[in-house]
Amino acid sequence: MTVVLGGYLALAATVLVTLRLVGPAALLVLLALSVLHFGVGDVMADRGRLAGPTTRPRMRRLLLGCAVLARGLPAVVLPLAVWPARTDRMLRAVAPGAHPATPTIRLALIALLVGCVAVSLVEAGRRHDPLTVVELIALLALFGCVPPLAAFGVYFGGWHGLRHSARMIESQPENQADLRRGRRAAPVGRFLRAAAVPTGLALTGTAALVVLARSGSGLAASAFSALFALTVPHLIIVGALDLGVLSERPGDAGRNR
Repeated sequence: MTVVLGGYLALAATVLVTLRLVGPAALLVLLALSVLHFGVGDVMADRGRLAGPTTRPRMRRLLLGCAVLARGLPAVVLPLAVWPARTDRMLRAVAPGAHPATPTIRLALIALLVGCVAVSLVEAGRRHDPLTVVELIALLALFGCVPPLAAFGVYFGGWHGLRHSARMIESQPENQADLRRGRRAAPVGRFLRAAAVPTGLALTGTAALVVLARSGSGLAASAFSALFALTVPHLIIVGALDLGVLSERPGDAGRNR
């Protein structure tokens, strides 16, 4: 555990230094990673509703890519396009020297988002999957109509975080017997106990960030950058695991569980 924690913190520190040295370039990479993380996380949660094994492999990859982008792009692209003044200020705090996205880039990103959402909606209609339609519309409405920080708080606390926690509970070997019998209290209890200390540390860090921001201290931007950097190891680790699962053929998933 000590080695894992040390590696996690070392990677976060490397990201923080990189943001300071080559901020704009590193920021683009991290935003792309964020899109993949959010999109793949949602697709993994909804994997049972994806195109089945009868779909041709090439078409399946196309639909999978569109599904990932349709779910991951709203959290990144819509705040940049709809709330540029607010998001530009936040991005400059994370990566000094970052320049606002040009109108052409914003338009291109919106076009990519619209295209991926359209493909996903058509595919959802073909599969008679109204839940996917509702989810995509909810994502677009949330990030298109609500200010970025509030939208992300709702999304992370009420959507992404809950789904990720549920997947973690389901993936733990010690929970399998309980879950097969429909007993959820014990697995959830184990998860809450394991998450108590990290959650306490996260809440303490968040409180410190709020205090710094309200004090007008110049440390607020640095603290925000550090918080952002701490999420990157999580993005990389979870992304590598998820992409490995998604690259399996549909028939393999059941055999590997």
